[in-house]
Amino acid sequence: MNDHQSPCPHKASPALRTALLCLALLFLASGCTPIPIPPASEAQQAPQKPENLEEMYRLMVGTGALPEMLPVPDDLIFSSYGISPQWLEEAVFMVAQDPMRTDEVILLKAENETAAEQIRLRLNARLAEKETDALNQDTAQYAIVLNAKLLQEGLDFALLVSPEAEQLAQLYEENR
Repeated sequence: MNDHQSPCPHKASPALRTALLCLALLFLASGCTPIPIPPASEAQQAPQKPENLEEMYRLMVGTGALPEMLPVPDDLIFSSYGISPQWLEEAVFMVAQDPMRTDEVILLKAENETAAEQIRLRLNARLAEKETDALNQDTAQYAIVLNAKLLQEGLDFALLVSPEAEQLAQLYEENR
């Protein structure tokens, strides 16, 4: 006769087996659950605002809304726009590389209130000139000029001529 006892002298009930199976699955599943990532601190969440107009322009380029652009040479700013360099504390003048496109981005910070008034007049004149030129060129380009945005707040200006002028204006407003 075999006096050897089995390690489990009685059989587990079906309810106990089901409970053990659920516990085992729960244990396994908890090992697969990723550790929750805490929310980023406020400094990490908010992207840093541009420190100058050049950085603001790079932010606009990063949207992919602008075509290849070229800077307007400093010696052509007065003759092309009628804006004196002495009126400017900071400036970015960019035009589309393709001369058939009307895209243009001008970001300015005036030296003072008197300069700001002169700049506003010159930018309005520039926009009217672009409208006339585009009317004689291409209806699609004309529509782009009609939807251009000229923004001013105090001494800060932005002239945005682009099919995505609304998006660029929003980006400008949120980051200045």
